[in-house]
Amino acid sequence: MKKEFIILEDASPFYVRFTFDGIEKLVLSCKNYLSFIKFSDEPFIHFKAPENIGTSFINKLPFDEINLNGARASFFITKSGYYYRAHKDGLDHRFSLNLTVEINDDLCITNWYDEKELSKYSIDTLNGQSRECVNFSKELHNPIKSMIAKEGEFILFNTEIFHDFDNSKSNNRRIVLTLRHNDPKNWYFEDIRKIIFNR
Repeated sequence: MKKEFIILEDASPFYVRFTFDGIEKLVLSCKNYLSFIKFSDEPFIHFKAPENIGTSFINKLPFDEINLNGARASFFITKSGYYYRAHKDGLDHRFSLNLTVEINDDLCITNWYDEKELSKYSIDTLNGQSRECVNFSKELHNPIKSMIAKEGEFILFNTEIFHDFDNSKSNNRRIVLTLRHNDPKNWYFEDIRKIIFNR
């Protein structure tokens, strides 16, 4: 049976925002799970769910063609007033699938930047966890694409293009569930776009 997805915005090669029947139940499952977790007061938290919990979220998705890693289902929790510099996720992650679990306003902006323009920055790998532009100055650059996400959407996200996110003007926290592939270095944004949307 063909799965039906509603594309809300196709901004390839940066991202595709989409939805599907039952996404509200998945968001609620995430919120219920997080309601039992006590988080620290750090401005940005990367909270990795236990593998059985991550797998349970993945099993609720209406597509099983993508070999997602239950042990790498993580919640990114961004406190109000926080900005995160331009980076690429992981050392070899080409895409992520993000579920917007909690977004209470339209003040958190994700920006993508030109690769050549950011080539002047040295890169901090954060002990192999990411590729970060050292001393990145947002004021010196114009983004080539920007996105304001809304709660209750899925986002196919290109992590191979430098991007930042800016929650500095918001008084609310933001929570996103991010899912990764079991073989992240060999699967790209365009590969996953074709699999999900058959085009």
